[in-house]
Amino acid sequence: MITLLLGLFIILYSFSTLDLKKFENFQKALGGAFGISDRSYDPIEAIIKGKVSEPMVIEIPEIKENVYKLLQQLIEERSAFIAENDQGLRISIADKLLFAPGSAELNENSKKVLKQIADILRGLPNKIIVEGHTDDTPIKSYVYSSNWHLSAQRALNAAYFLIESEGLSPQRISIAGYAEFKPLTTNDTPEGRAKNRRVDIVILKN
Repeated sequence: MITLLLGLFIILYSFSTLDLKKFENFQKALGGAFGISDRSYDPIEAIIKGKVSEPMVIEIPEIKENVYKLLQQLIEERSAFIAENDQGLRISIADKLLFAPGSAELNENSKKVLKQIADILRGLPNKIIVEGHTDDTPIKSYVYSSNWHLSAQRALNAAYFLIESEGLSPQRISIAGYAEFKPLTTNDTPEGRAKNRRVDIVILKN
């Protein structure tokens, strides 16, 4: 027993970063050594629920699967989109779910959506960028003098909610406002403009 425990501590000490597959294999081996079944253990679920204290490197496809399950209804309603690229995983949320037209103040529905996303973000070590985007229609508001101001304020308010209300570390989060200059599609149709008005939460690859 003492030899086994010594080996366990040596292995844990040697892990500078903990790869998920390695962790699963190690957990299975450890469970077998102690006669413990691992059938009920889900490492992703354990991280989300805060049962694993060590930062773990999780592959983007695995995060994507969990985000899809979480936002499936919104995705099917075309109110949210997810996409994987070289940067990481991008979660796009339509502005109508978060804000009133021309406003950067989060509505009650937006807080529900952001709380759901925070449940996954909270357990990940990845850096996060919150981006604000608009369509190309010039804003007419005494509060925001341009789409730059509106997009930046929307990103700031969404990020601030994740930090202040959901407990995410401000060291992990940055914001960006892109106005109309990074559209997902054309601004030539009402449908296209609606898709371009969004907040993106980007989970970066580590």
